[in-house]
Amino acid sequence: MHPAQCHRHLLFGDLLEDVGAVTSIFPRESVELGYRMPDLWAWTRSESPAARQDRLLGVLKAAEARGRVRALRLRYAHMRKSARAAMRLELFLPPQLKPTRIPDPLNRQERRRVETILEEKVDGSIFPR
Repeated sequence: MHPAQCHRHLLFGDLLEDVGAVTSIFPRESVELGYRMPDLWAWTRSESPAARQDRLLGVLKAAEARGRVRALRLRYAHMRKSARAAMRLELFLPPQLKPTRIPDPLNRQERRRVETILEEKVDGSIFPR
């Protein structure tokens, strides 16, 4: 596969596979009349606005999830030189990145002293004596 085609496939592969699913979500009036522009409001009139909103939210959430999965897959693939090593890395790494916790340098008593100093009201001077 040509490098440009490979790059395009990596970026848009899932979206191209989901074209059939999208057409099933948004059906046309007639299959025979492919040359005519379908009435976009014909299939939505029978739905309630809440159902239409739920369907739209579902489609958007699914697209966002596909984008997140694709971004993670590309990130793992670029971390390793070979596809086999990238798949091995993807299997062993957690799906969500865990934020690193920075430990508090103050113990409980020191933290209480600092908070009382910060809560004190001083008459305008920055450094009380």
